[in-house]
Amino acid sequence: MGHITMTRRAALTGAASASIIMAAGGAAAMIPTTRDEVERHWQDRCAAFRELEADERFLDNDAVQEPYWRRIDAAEIAILASTFRTRRTAELQLWIGWSHYDPSSSTIEKLVMQGDYAALAAMRGDLDWNEKMLFAAITTLRGEA
Repeated sequence: MGHITMTRRAALTGAASASIIMAAGGAAAMIPTTRDEVERHWQDRCAAFRELEADERFLDNDAVQEPYWRRIDAAEIAILASTFRTRRTAELQLWIGWSHYDPSSSTIEKLVMQGDYAALAAMRGDLDWNEKMLFAAITTLRGEA
């Protein structure tokens, strides 16, 4: 019998329609309905990524990475499924979408995972075309010039 593997993308899109959402590995969260809840999920996602990057054991060790990715996945699923629709929610969804593409550098990848607008603005000239387009959409949502 064949082995079925669920990708992170399939887990994200499949889970987005439930009122209680489950990420691969069992992390669960309620669908956010307020700005504070959306922001809490975003901050937890950013914290999990920082902790993953700081954990020296994570290189080539899926078991060490798994708890971090469960938190990141649960936060992404919650933000995707959010019924709270604002420019900020759309911005966070763009940051998350951008983080699922191959970045032009590891520096840009880390900044995108954190949604570090100011640092990316300073590096705007170093962004690839698709990155410039995503950054321009985020800039528009923020009302920046």
